[in-house]
Amino acid sequence: MSNPSIDPSVAVLGGVIYVVILVAVYVWIGLALSRVFQKSGVEGWKAWVPILNTIVLLQLGGYSGWFVLLGLVPIANIVLVVVLIISYHRINVSFGHGAGMTVLAALLFPVWATILGFGS
Repeated sequence: MSNPSIDPSVAVLGGVIYVVILVAVYVWIGLALSRVFQKSGVEGWKAWVPILNTIVLLQLGGYSGWFVLLGLVPIANIVLVVVLIISYHRINVSFGHGAGMTVLAALLFPVWATILGFGS
């Protein structure tokens, strides 16, 4: 029996494609969130800083930014997810949207941020 192995060039190509996709999604979310923040009266550059943007989203939803520390605790990080979803709902209400947008925020965050940021 021979041991099938992956060609190293295929592995490198897969890694490059993965990194390109990650950077593209990061830029997409950064652009969309910066527009959401600007519409909410927050400086847009805060959308580009990974943990800071979560803190700002919590604050826009009426919660303390300290909730982000729950993401470091294994079981308590579920509480952070719930609080973030409630924050998304409160942000949606302030933009005149309903529960459907909250579901979109929970499932397809980049699409939600794009609609809020670049929509009317």
